[in-house]
Amino acid sequence: MLERCEHTRLSALMCAALTALTLAGGRLAAQPVRGIGDDALTAPRGGIRIQVSTSIADANQRYGRNTPGRANGSREPLGIDFTLDTLGVAQFPGLAAAQTALRTLTGNPAFTLNLGRSSLSSNIQTQTTPILLEAGVTDRLSLSVLVPLVSVRNEAAFNINSSATGRGNVSFNPARESDASVANNQLLITQLNTARDQLAALLASCTANPSSNASCASVIATAPSITSNATAFTQGITQIYGTTRRGGAAFVPFGGSAADSAIRSRVNTFRTQFQLFGITALAATTVGPSRATAAMTPDGFQRIVTDSTVGLLAEPLGRITRQGLGDVEVAVKLRLFDSFGTRSDTIRFLPRGVNVRQSIAGAYRLGTGTIDRPDNLLDVSTGDGQNDLEVRSFTDIIIGQRFFTSFIARYTVQMADQLIRRVTDQPEQVFAPQYRERLVDRKLGNQLEVELTPRWTISDYFSIGAQYLFRNRAEDTYSGTFAVPVSETGLLAPLTLNASTLGFETAASEQRLGWGLTFSSLAAFARGKAKFPIELQYFNSRTVAGSGGAVQKLSVHQLQMRLYPRL
Repeated sequence: MLERCEHTRLSALMCAALTALTLAGGRLAAQPVRGIGDDALTAPRGGIRIQVSTSIADANQRYGRNTPGRANGSREPLGIDFTLDTLGVAQFPGLAAAQTALRTLTGNPAFTLNLGRSSLSSNIQTQTTPILLEAGVTDRLSLSVLVPLVSVRNEAAFNINSSATGRGNVSFNPARESDASVANNQLLITQLNTARDQLAALLASCTANPSSNASCASVIATAPSITSNATAFTQGITQIYGTTRRGGAAFVPFGGSAADSAIRSRVNTFRTQFQLFGITALAATTVGPSRATAAMTPDGFQRIVTDSTVGLLAEPLGRITRQGLGDVEVAVKLRLFDSFGTRSDTIRFLPRGVNVRQSIAGAYRLGTGTIDRPDNLLDVSTGDGQNDLEVRSFTDIIIGQRFFTSFIARYTVQMADQLIRRVTDQPEQVFAPQYRERLVDRKLGNQLEVELTPRWTISDYFSIGAQYLFRNRAEDTYSGTFAVPVSETGLLAPLTLNASTLGFETAASEQRLGWGLTFSSLAAFARGKAKFPIELQYFNSRTVAGSGGAVQKLSVHQLQMRLYPRL
């Protein structure tokens, strides 16, 4: 369906532009022949340039940093931070108390609570339709407005325990949903307490009169540890499994797991120990607490994400689509030098020797784009959502009638703003609970971009070109310190959040290579050989290297049309 919409949008834009071209047919003015990419040209005095394009950028990989087992700058899946062998206390600190209690219950001090092995596939597709209007104020000065329409989609699919191996060891506590499970837990605890109390009474009797029972020597030797262990065990059962629908932990070992088997084995051991002293309160039919029926499922994990079980309170992990404005830009461009002269650019059609054109520009970009939401762990944005200033330098070099190249440099100064983020300690801490959500101060890192675009004119109508782009971005800066009380986190101690951690691994560099084909009727129109002056372009580029941070490996396809009506 989306593909149809994309094609429909592009067709509609082309039809609208062609209609405008037809209506303005008698007032079209010639412009110099151009190729892919930007250049130093400004609109002539009294003229305008309309540029409409659609680009689709796909990414399902990134160039990572500090990913365990991978070299910095190596390619890795976009969803790698959600792909984990163990989902446990490291991701959800609130489960630490349950893990400690289960270590006591299982008798295994190294027990690690594990919801399972997770994986996430993610493919982000961004369709951008920028509409540019440039007007010539003088022969050297032009003004422009760029309005980008953005549709971005994250085709994400989360999975957990998808194979028989690495299925974790805990799942949802059935006692929170079943009265029968609660009753089973209550029965176990009652029988354990009764047996313990009977053994304690026997111990007291033997201590007072060691000769009152033939087994007193054995009772005095072993009963203290048995009663102590039984007390700790019943406390653990109450804490983890619960004796009410609202009691117990959210997760308990599922049937067949090593942890469940260990707990049932301990119940059987207690039964045997009590029976040695003639105590039968722990019945043979009472084998253990109510266990989870199966390993965690993807649907089950979505419950964890959306409710308060582990404090996430976030949107479900799945496909995300956002549509709206990108960051709108207003720019002014001044042509400083032009060996072609400023009165007429028609010499561009029959140039001789080496010619140079130099321009500078300044742009103010408005934060009209929509940023990703902190309660959506996979969300995507249509822009940065903050204002910035950009200065640009354009240098064109034309050699003879065939070769034309542009060297462009852009430097962006980001403006400070405030926004709501979930403050994490490390970038890979993707399961950030709701209590980490705070209003923080942000300043995105300034950015330098350098672009080299050589072009070769094949004929009056066609040219081919290539492009190299280098982009370097400084580290983002965040500030704000927040004390979060135990009443909010449910942890054992207060938590202090420092928003500066949000800047980790945000400094990055990227390199792209691209090529394109241009059809242009401008030169032919200037010579009276074409009815309409129009340029159509196809451009393809790919990210070939990235470092410093999580740089997406992009594949970009772009179609562009330029029209040249007068005011």
